[in-house]
Amino acid sequence: MSKVLMKRHSNVWVIVGSRQTGKTTMLLKQLQGKRVLFVSYSPMDEKMRDMEVVKTEYLKYLKPGPGVWRVDISPYLRPDGKTRNDIYRILEDIRTHFFDGHVVFDDIMPVIGYNPNSEFMTAIISCRHNCNDIYFIYHNPNDVAPFIYKQCGYMILFKTGDVDIRKSIDKMNRSGEVMKMWEHTRQRSFPAHDFCFLCTDPVDDRSYEPFVHIHNTAA
Repeated sequence: MSKVLMKRHSNVWVIVGSRQTGKTTMLLKQLQGKRVLFVSYSPMDEKMRDMEVVKTEYLKYLKPGPGVWRVDISPYLRPDGKTRNDIYRILEDIRTHFFDGHVVFDDIMPVIGYNPNSEFMTAIISCRHNCNDIYFIYHNPNDVAPFIYKQCGYMILFKTGDVDIRKSIDKMNRSGEVMKMWEHTRQRSFPAHDFCFLCTDPVDDRSYEPFVHIHNTAA
């Protein structure tokens, strides 16, 4: 899995797990020394609070090479219904000015919703242009927007609280193997910080392999 993470394919990753399972810690370790941009509205993790906050209009001034930055979208969550226009602008700035890196959307389900319109779907997925890999971090499989599951090339699954995910993953590539992976993580003996990895990309040779249980030493 590490070798896949180290390469940039303009792929979409979905990472799901309950709070405190080690999702952010694992990803930061795997992407250490890389160019990483976190997009979040609630910096709950101490590691995220230590990240340099940058406004997207200044992304074009970032020096090339490795680094970790965070875009805080909480100031744009407004009750007047204009939040979406601000998020469109942020996504366009990322698409235009952030290159050769990894863009992580951390728990932004309250922002994009479960069924965003097609224009918004295009805007958020277009952030993978310019050799960027895109990561979506969620707490539960049933929170993941269906269009993100359809775009998903790789999935990382920690323990979750959902009791049934069949309808959520129905349109996903390799949904049967995803179901097996989810059932595996629900076993009582499954360690709290371990996770499973699965390739769901139909053009990747790994998509024929079963899921892999990985012992998480980064937690």
